[in-house]
Amino acid sequence: MRKVFEHPASHEVGLCESILTSNGIPAEIRNRGVSSLMGEIPFTEAFPELWVLKDEDYDRAVSLLQEYHRAVAQPAAAGQWACPSCGESVPSNFDACWKCEAPRPEPR
Repeated sequence: MRKVFEHPASHEVGLCESILTSNGIPAEIRNRGVSSLMGEIPFTEAFPELWVLKDEDYDRAVSLLQEYHRAVAQPAAAGQWACPSCGESVPSNFDACWKCEAPRPEPR
C-alpha cells in the first residue's frame, strides 16, 4: 500500500478515491473522520489520506490525480465563478459554492 493523496477536506479525498476506483485502481481512505466536510481546518494534525492497495498501481494513480487537479485549476467558463476554497466552477447566479458552501468572493 502507498499513499497517493491527502487533503484537509474529506469530500476532496472521496472524489479522488472515486476517480481511482472508476479507473480500476483499488484505493482506501484513512483518517476519514478527522476533518469537516466543509474543508475547514481539521481538529487534529492528521488529514484524510488516500492509499492505493497495490504498489504497482501507484504511478498510474498519481498520473490520474495530477490530471484531475490540472483540470480543476483551469479558469471557470463565462457565466461562472471559481470557488476560492475548492476551485469548483459555480454558476454566476449562485451566492455560494454548491460543492463546499463557501461564499462567493466580493468583486474587486
